Amino acid sequence: MKLNIKKSLIFLFLILLLGGFLRLYKLGQQSFIADEYLGINASYGYYKTGQWKFWDFNKEELTDQNYTRAKIYYWQVAQIFNFLPASEANARLVSVVWGMIGIISIFVASYLVTRNYWIALLAALLMSVSVSSLMYDRKLRMYSMFVPIFLWFNYAVFYFLESKTSKRIPFLSNLSEKTGLNWIWIPAVVFLGAVSYLTHSLSVNIIAPIVFFLILMMLIGYKKNKKVDMKYLVSFLGVILMIIFAVNLDRLESHLIFFSWGINNWSYLEKVTLDYSHMLLAGVFFLIGCSYLIKHRSKIGLWTVVSYLSILFLAIMCWKRSAGHQYILLTQSFKIIIMASGIYFSAKILSEKVFSGSKKWFLGLIALFLVLLINFSFFFSKDSFYAEITKWNHSNYREIFSYYLRHREDNSAVITRPATNFYLWGTNTDIIGYNENEEELTLEKVRSAQENYDDVWVVFSSTMYIKGEARKYIRENFEKLETKYTNDELDLWRWRRTAANNDKLQMNKN
Repeated sequence: MKLNIKKSLIFLFLILLLGGFLRLYKLGQQSFIADEYLGINASYGYYKTGQWKFWDFNKEELTDQNYTRAKIYYWQVAQIFNFLPASEANARLVSVVWGMIGIISIFVASYLVTRNYWIALLAALLMSVSVSSLMYDRKLRMYSMFVPIFLWFNYAVFYFLESKTSKRIPFLSNLSEKTGLNWIWIPAVVFLGAVSYLTHSLSVNIIAPIVFFLILMMLIGYKKNKKVDMKYLVSFLGVILMIIFAVNLDRLESHLIFFSWGINNWSYLEKVTLDYSHMLLAGVFFLIGCSYLIKHRSKIGLWTVVSYLSILFLAIMCWKRSAGHQYILLTQSFKIIIMASGIYFSAKILSEKVFSGSKKWFLGLIALFLVLLINFSFFFSKDSFYAEITKWNHSNYREIFSYYLRHREDNSAVITRPATNFYLWGTNTDIIGYNENEEELTLEKVRSAQENYDDVWVVFSSTMYIKGEARKYIRENFEKLETKYTNDELDLWRWRRTAANNDKLQMNKN
């Protein structure tokens, strides 16, 4: 059942073709959604002016609104516009490239963890068809880059803690022997940590696997030798002191506000099993994979399991933010390594115990497990990236604004989120904007628009930043328009100045 590197690379190439197809096919079919608007506005603003400020596509000018997140990712997006026009597909190409890097990374990392090409290929395949990965490898978001970078940052920390320094470097070798740490990995830890943090501040969650791993190693050492290994104790105390020092320097304050205790975001269990057909089936392979890694791959296997479970634990119990697929994505690589190990070990044991080690049965069992496990139904659902655009189950501002521009009258205005102005490019439309917190859409804003314009349109998501009284007023006084692009996620309303509407407006004022 062994697989050599030559055959492995051939299979990896085929997996990359599959992964590339799934990431590129119909890449521009769906309009931007949610924070993709922030990404396109910030990256295009940088492309046009070299400043990290949002670009107003509607008026074709730079705004005063600064952008501060993931510049290292959006700089890459800005470079695309030197060669290609700004569009959904072109802007998302950076994510596609990082998604492909992610597949290669999971292959290499899985092999380093398990020393098994079968598991490495299985991990690459699971990553290539992963719904969670595709969700962000096909979006203008930094998470496609964050996943492989955090993966290598994580393992650089492990090699710093557990690997040995070559004796060819006497100073580092002596230091390693005295401390038990491999200091030659410090540059990699610092570099990858910095890139990971600049991509997303969720990188601070690296603290969780470090602390849990050190505690477990101290407990294991005490169980075996009836004493605590000083290397792990000193390292543990050093990490605690670093955390205290960082907090006192106000370095973590902006991130600690997202942590509390007893949050109970149990929906993350559903999110981390989105890739799989059934939660229980996924759980079986997960447990088998954990057992295999801890038993057969010792410390690096334990580190992989702890890296996943400790961050998932924080997400469920401590993350004080809305539970989103994107936040838990940093654990994706570790989960896939565990799942691939579970599939391989299950097929190996069954083929040996039941079918006398038959290679055909081994391959057949792997194929069967993959067919049963992978969430193929998603690709044919209305949530799929490949579904017909009229059946898409998300907000489609591109087609809604196109409808508005075709049917608007003179002296018109549209009430909408200003960030979505990409789809009003160069039209100089009068926009009455609303957003979160103090910029929510209020009844006063709606009535003011009616006073100043003869044709008022309202585009809003069913759950986004609208005061209850304003929502009720719109539903009672505006006409709801049904198009083939409106759905449960996006409403389109219109008010036109007529004699009857004008009288009703005066009555409402009085």
